[in-house]
Amino acid sequence: MAVLRRRGHKAYVEAYSEADAGSSIKHSLDALAPLYDVVHTSYGLDAIGTRPMPDGSAYVRTTKYVLPFVSLVPGSPGSAGGDVDGVIFIVSPVDDTHHVLFFGFWSMSREINDGLYLGVPQAQQSIVGDRPFDLDNFGGFSGGRDQNWGQDREAMQRGHFSGFTGNLLQEDTVTQLSMGPIVDRTKEHLSSSDVAIIHARRVLLQALDNVAAGKPPVGPGPASDHLDVIPTDVVLPPEQPKDAVGASA
Repeated sequence: MAVLRRRGHKAYVEAYSEADAGSSIKHSLDALAPLYDVVHTSYGLDAIGTRPMPDGSAYVRTTKYVLPFVSLVPGSPGSAGGDVDGVIFIVSPVDDTHHVLFFGFWSMSREINDGLYLGVPQAQQSIVGDRPFDLDNFGGFSGGRDQNWGQDREAMQRGHFSGFTGNLLQEDTVTQLSMGPIVDRTKEHLSSSDVAIIHARRVLLQALDNVAAGKPPVGPGPASDHLDVIPTDVVLPPEQPKDAVGASA
């Protein structure tokens, strides 16, 4: 599971970088195994991935987890086509084994939609593969579990790591689907790249204990202001002190 998350987006990141040579996310291809750190915050967690670059600089990307259902992932701002500052994932539970995922993106500097919210922003076009863009089912599949969710094995032979060529979100979704609705966590083998998952589970388990004890669950209250909770995408210069990596995130 960790390997797919670390390498599965490689084909889409390559396409993104080819479409915009100034995109900072291309640095993720120079170091496929970042160093992960997690910071507990008033709203949840910051998951920080730091990639040491050959020139001594450090490429830092930080995902913001706003408890309990929202994740904010950085885009690639500052590039020629960098019209997306961040990507948002909102999980809405349906029952014990199903949820609905809302996926979108935003810009702090410009309008990124066509006025009808039907178009794909320029900087996100590379994440759309050979599956037609569907506003209501962006990460859909061409086959079910018996058809390996439409995985293209010929594409894998040609070098595509995951074989899910429809769009980038398919790679995230199939990782979750492959685990089944309820997983025996005692048989799980988490790695260093799963450190954010470990911290998130601990926080959620603590929230359950708090509620059982009559206390408020962890995380922000209903009046909390999240306007300054913005995911980080930055390249720190070689002379930057090491302790500034955490501060920048």
